[in-house]
Amino acid sequence: MKKQLLGFVFLWFVLTLCMHGCADIKSGQQVAGIDVYRGTVIAKSNKAKLLSLEIGNGDKSKIVPIRFDDQTKGLEYSATRYKVIIRYEKRNGENYALSLKPELSQIPSGVTVISVDDVKVLIEKREVFELIDSRPAARYSASHLPGAISIPVPQMKDLQGMLPEDKDTLLIFYCGGPV
Repeated sequence: MKKQLLGFVFLWFVLTLCMHGCADIKSGQQVAGIDVYRGTVIAKSNKAKLLSLEIGNGDKSKIVPIRFDDQTKGLEYSATRYKVIIRYEKRNGENYALSLKPELSQIPSGVTVISVDDVKVLIEKREVFELIDSRPAARYSASHLPGAISIPVPQMKDLQGMLPEDKDTLLIFYCGGPV
């Protein structure tokens, strides 16, 4: 149980570090000479080898087609509704994805990142803390860390009644990435 918990917390920690490297990339911007789009995958055709990416918000959003091929890295992040950062290049007048990576959220102000070693110390000292799985409910149902409670991200605005009554209880959130 401890190894599994530490593994998930480590994964969350690494994903958190990745967030900061992605924060300043804007859609249509060049980064180190490579064109970059940020957006949400709304469709994928393996037969046509084509992704449809929605960039922008509301009335200003637009759909951008991006082709992919056997050399495209990170296609595991191309499921619909994934928020992604796509590095691409122009070939014969079309955009071709070089790589996809998840676009992860920024950590809110006032939130502290806890290291795997710190969590290990909490476990060894049998400190009181609440482990919260912020993945979608279906993923929680399929598998979760022992003792974790499920509070998917969309439900976090309605936290009343879900968290411990003792307001001094340490809360540790983990997730499974950009789903």
